[in-house]
Amino acid sequence: MARELLKKYLASKEWNYIEKDDILKLDVNGNGFSWNSFLKVDEEYSFCYFAVLPSAVPEERRELFSSLLHQINCRIWFGNFEMILEGDYAGQVRLRTSTFLPPAASEETQLQLADLTININMGAMNFYGPILMKALYGESLNAKDYLPN
Repeated sequence: MARELLKKYLASKEWNYIEKDDILKLDVNGNGFSWNSFLKVDEEYSFCYFAVLPSAVPEERRELFSSLLHQINCRIWFGNFEMILEGDYAGQVRLRTSTFLPPAASEETQLQLADLTININMGAMNFYGPILMKALYGESLNAKDYLPN
């Protein structure tokens, strides 16, 4: 159910996506940079939307990013940034938002919930993405040097 609803949502926005298993992958152009994103349908009535920073964090900057992401997560109310520490995706930073699509709700309400979840993610990535990219390539290893007051 959730997968078909999300496909309908993406079609209504005229966004191109690739479908593989339980993932709907799309590319996003935002505030001065582009990133990959994907919708992962975990259950019949819920999904997670992930925005992925376009470059992995090298090991020497992961302590900086751990601090930076923690401080950002303390500022945002919906969703969270996370960094993969091991495996094939080590250093990958992504922003996760998710929602439950109540089965008793109308399709219109479910589409509005999907829209809200995705737009909150895109808004946060548009704001924090450039900050994270600056920290990725900046000289300072102090998280406070990258955060706005």
